[in-house]
Amino acid sequence: MSSLPPGPPVRAARGPDPPGADTATRAGGDARPRAPGRVALRFAAGASIPFAAWLVLLPALGAWGAYAGGTIARPIVVLAVACAAGGVVAGGGVGGLRWRNAFGAAFCVAGWIPLLLLSTLPALGGRETAVGLAVVLAPGFAVAHAALAAAGLALGGAGWRDACRGAIVFGAAGAAGGALLAVVAGLAPGAVGLAGFAVHALGGGAASLLPPAAGGWWIGREVCPRLRR
Repeated sequence: MSSLPPGPPVRAARGPDPPGADTATRAGGDARPRAPGRVALRFAAGASIPFAAWLVLLPALGAWGAYAGGTIARPIVVLAVACAAGGVVAGGGVGGLRWRNAFGAAFCVAGWIPLLLLSTLPALGGRETAVGLAVVLAPGFAVAHAALAAAGLALGGAGWRDACRGAIVFGAAGAAGGALLAVVAGLAPGAVGLAGFAVHALGGGAASLLPPAAGGWWIGREVCPRLRR
């Protein structure tokens, strides 16, 4: 008695993805969901790396004589490496290798600009007002974060529309961060010693971390759900 050959295995139908889930990144990503809060935390963590390097590591290396006999290139290289590492951490919240590389490059392009503005605070003469500081700090922080978002999203492959929208969101958050720093610095202009460190650590930290966190939340909410293999 003959028997028919077995047919192909029957696969169960796949249900729809859960709402807000990013099934995969478009370029070298993975299939983990990208919740906005998770992306915001990754961007804040990434921004904290160059800020910590500027606040603690660079002065410590200088105190240990790491720059003795060298050029200004040494601290610049340290800061560039910290910016790249921070961008890799931030990009990991969006997707895989391409997004890590994209924001690693974007942080190197623009992540140092807020730190440069922070470095000017000790040179204040003590007569500056919060409004006067905001006129300089808010646009500077806005431009830096807008450039960071535009470069990262464009290099990651999100498209020019998302890159422009991201630049607006990050720029607005950066302007708010610069205004916040101006208020904090205006309370103690030209502060040195422990007071100056507090201004840098508290005001500078908030101004450096809050804009990337807000922008990362927007990316997790608006960009990540549309990313596909």
